[in-house]
Amino acid sequence: MKSLLQISVLLSILVSQARGQWTNNGASIHIGDAAVLYVGGDFEHKSGKIQLKGNLFLNANWLNNAPNEAFDEQSTGEVVLVKGRQIIGGSQKTVFPSLNFVKDSEYDVSADIDVRMQLAINASEIRIADGKRLTLLNTDPNALLRTSGYFNTKTNQSLFVRNVSGQRNYVFPFGNSTINQNSNVIVENKGGSESAYAFAFVGHGSDADGYTTHSVKKPLESIDDRFYYTFNRLSGTGLANISVFTRPIIGFNSLATWQNNAAWENVSNVQVNDNNYLFGQTLSKSFEVKNWNLPLGISVPVVLAKSGSTQMLEFFNAFSPDGDGKNDRWEIPNIDNYPDNELRIFDRSGSMVFQKKSYNSSSFWGAENVSSGTYFYVLNVKINGQEKQFKGSITLVKN
Repeated sequence: MKSLLQISVLLSILVSQARGQWTNNGASIHIGDAAVLYVGGDFEHKSGKIQLKGNLFLNANWLNNAPNEAFDEQSTGEVVLVKGRQIIGGSQKTVFPSLNFVKDSEYDVSADIDVRMQLAINASEIRIADGKRLTLLNTDPNALLRTSGYFNTKTNQSLFVRNVSGQRNYVFPFGNSTINQNSNVIVENKGGSESAYAFAFVGHGSDADGYTTHSVKKPLESIDDRFYYTFNRLSGTGLANISVFTRPIIGFNSLATWQNNAAWENVSNVQVNDNNYLFGQTLSKSFEVKNWNLPLGISVPVVLAKSGSTQMLEFFNAFSPDGDGKNDRWEIPNIDNYPDNELRIFDRSGSMVFQKKSYNSSSFWGAENVSSGTYFYVLNVKINGQEKQFKGSITLVKN
């Protein structure tokens, strides 16, 4: 084992190899822009500071047991884990400038880590231990580099965190080799301010964590008992469009959240797409919720669900927009649960007097530019993944 104690190590334009374990007991280590340090054994950081401008290649484990975060803020280099089946651990958090998991293999994160610049997971499975977080601080959506790699958040307290800003899409790739499942989450930040989102993909049924699969509220009929998620907005304000991508799963047509420590409840306005090939054919089913305002600092359990048709659409055959507060507008109760729709309204001659896609309770037909009479509606809407059409007449009475 090579121990570095109260010395200054300067690597500028050379390649240095250390075959055994390194323990830093207080050294100030500078690895220059064109320098490479290769450590064959464990690298244990107990005290001191590392300024990394070049590359630090690790063939074994990284352990930070120092009260500081190991790398100074001027570091712009990359730590490369070259062997696979390595551990990033220790008793303290490490803030890496850039981090690269090279091998198509498993890596274990057993301590909190932050990555300031670029995180490359390539084709690796990054297993995050219970109660630990891996945070990508860079708000560039392309700061995460991957091919088929993913994060295995073993419990609902194991989190992958990303800082997001601007109206851009951020990918959170998840998987679990034990249950042979993958699922990606995309966050489209709708606000201009910076926010932080944390997600977990839990590779067992929610019953094990106290969210019983048998406690569901209508219109839910059942929920997926194989895995679930947790969504958490850690900081920031504003809304986000959030999409969950899964393998083609028959029967699930919605999302549900655990509410008030009591039951799973249906999430409104979930748009389901059975043929979304953003991530290829493997993860081709998507569940999107637009303008989701997640509570700040609260972990929300989320699960795939089967929603029934108890919230049926209702169509009123008359209304009178006279300002008396009674039947002033023509609404379709429960239409907000089915945003994939188009409404058209015609007069007796067949002329269209109103047309609206994604008709909802805030975009109702007020009949402002037409007179009293009989009109006819045609509503095309997707319900539980199936296209349906509703037709009928409306009697309009104006005083």
